[in-house]
Amino acid sequence: MAVSKRILLIEDDKSVARLTQRIIKGIDSSLEVVIAEDSEAAMELLNAGEIGLALIDGKLKDGKTGPMIARVARGLGVPFMTTTSDNELIEAFRRYEPVAYLTKPDNIQKLEIEIKKFYSL
Repeated sequence: MAVSKRILLIEDDKSVARLTQRIIKGIDSSLEVVIAEDSEAAMELLNAGEIGLALIDGKLKDGKTGPMIARVARGLGVPFMTTTSDNELIEAFRRYEPVAYLTKPDNIQKLEIEIKKFYSL
């Protein structure tokens, strides 16, 4: 069964979210990016299904941390990548086995490499 090309981008900074969305669409136009700006929207989209990959910010403005969301994603079988520069959060993410770590400020080349590797593009 093919992996869904629907990517859930969990990012509360609108300009970062739009830039990341453009970058991903530039990698392959068949990739669909849905954006969740807070944990509530992220949980709704994860639970709705059909997410092939989640990109999870380390901390959200609503006070939730990426590892809290990663736990749910992992429980639903959704692979994820994380973006954070906080060493404590990186350690917390590790227990949920992300497919990649991307550091902030986002490394565009690393994002492209990891997306292509994940989707075999």
